Amino acid sequence: MTLGSPKFGQLLSAARVLAIVVCTGFIANAQTVTNPDLKVDDVIESNYRIGSGDVLNVLVPKNALLTTNAVRVANDGTIRLPMIDDPILARCRTEAELSLEITERLRKYLLDPQVYVTVTEFNSNPVAVGGAVNSPGRFQLRRSIRLRELMTYVNGLSPNAGRTIQILRNPDYISCGTDTAADANLDDEGMIVVAVADLMDGNAKANPLIFAGDIVQVTDSKQAYIVGNVRASTAINLSEPVTLSRAVAMAGGTAPGAQIKKIEILRENPDTFEKTEIIVNLQAIHDRETQDVMIQPNDIINVPGPGKTKKFLRDIFRAVVPTILRVPVIIP
Repeated sequence: MTLGSPKFGQLLSAARVLAIVVCTGFIANAQTVTNPDLKVDDVIESNYRIGSGDVLNVLVPKNALLTTNAVRVANDGTIRLPMIDDPILARCRTEAELSLEITERLRKYLLDPQVYVTVTEFNSNPVAVGGAVNSPGRFQLRRSIRLRELMTYVNGLSPNAGRTIQILRNPDYISCGTDTAADANLDDEGMIVVAVADLMDGNAKANPLIFAGDIVQVTDSKQAYIVGNVRASTAINLSEPVTLSRAVAMAGGTAPGAQIKKIEILRENPDTFEKTEIIVNLQAIHDRETQDVMIQPNDIINVPGPGKTKKFLRDIFRAVVPTILRVPVIIP
């Protein structure tokens, strides 16, 4: 077989295709992950910053009285140590920075003290990934990470993945000085919507940084969602045809005060990400005055309550997250 032979050309083409498949970011082993798209400027902080809920060991060599194990960082971000009267702020500090702070506090009692702080349990940077992925789970971040790399930790998207990935950003989490809104556009609910196609194509704008408290939900091409004034906000499986009245029943029925004459269905345009609002009178359906409405994939059904307060995907995420893997995986 020569370089110019047809068989050589076929083998070369096959090798190129294989290389593309192997190198794609979504086919990766969850145990050994690298991110070729991660640049130096993307790294928020190379050293882990301590947060509330983390557990620390404080070692003071040759001084068993001051050496303390299993020190949990309180909700206010502080720790308390023997012989130090005031609480010490640990949150948003590195191990080295906290070691220096404790060293200065101990100079009152010791000549040239040495202190070594290590984090033994990482609990302050939780991220949850659910929806149409192969291995949904909870994770604890020890460094900055982008969406594309995070997807490798859940073994990529499942075959029934929809067209979008939704990231719910929790404003209550302290980001240690980083701007959680700077890397992506947040909508009115504090959500980021990313097109799967853009992410797979390597579009930098579709690969936002993930922050502590984020909930990442990959839409399912065979699911709709019902939220609002129902007994249990939930995802609706559309493997079989589902009507609006059946969807409400699957959510446990409506709650007291539900405005069933003005149920809202947000329906996604198949060619764009824009949604059209459809108002449906469920009472008229019950009274057989009008036909029931068939639910389509990605529909968001909102049942208004008193004051017509809307509750959208935040309700869904809060319902879904507790069902995800309870033991978090540490992302080193």
